[in-house]
Amino acid sequence: MLLLVFVPAAALAPVAPVAAQQRAPDRFATLEPRTVPAVQSSRPFLRPLGVAKWTTAALTAAVAGIGVAAYMRADDRYAELERACVENPAACAERLPDGAYADPRLEALYQEVLRYDERARLALISSQVGLAASVVLFLLDLRGDATPPNIPYDPRALRVAPGRDGGIEFGFGVPVGR
Repeated sequence: MLLLVFVPAAALAPVAPVAAQQRAPDRFATLEPRTVPAVQSSRPFLRPLGVAKWTTAALTAAVAGIGVAAYMRADDRYAELERACVENPAACAERLPDGAYADPRLEALYQEVLRYDERARLALISSQVGLAASVVLFLLDLRGDATPPNIPYDPRALRVAPGRDGGIEFGFGVPVGR
């Protein structure tokens, strides 16, 4: 009896893959083919605001890198000055009336520390200003764009405009029931 159950199943085993490989009838052959229109962007690829925001962001990153490098150089020179003072404390103790080191090599190292420290400070402050400018440009680039029909976000909800007394006014609207 067990043999009778397995024989029909074994006979149908090669037929099942062949039947699965045959093409099923097209259920929608009578319907007209519908094409979905591509969403066209009304904005050109290279816009002045887009170029400005990415250029500002890249320059900000470069200036921050320069600032970090100058900071590290100042730190290295200061460590060198400290090592020289540990090796020869008497040379570090000798000072001129204006507070400068009497040893010209130590004074040159100290002036180099001050010069690199000033460069680092200016570069890092400039990078912070550049970061703020980049953020403003990125926000301004969101304004006035039409939303494609398949994206629920409305960029016009964000509003950046000149405010009273020369300030900047930020506004955000929440669309209700689209």
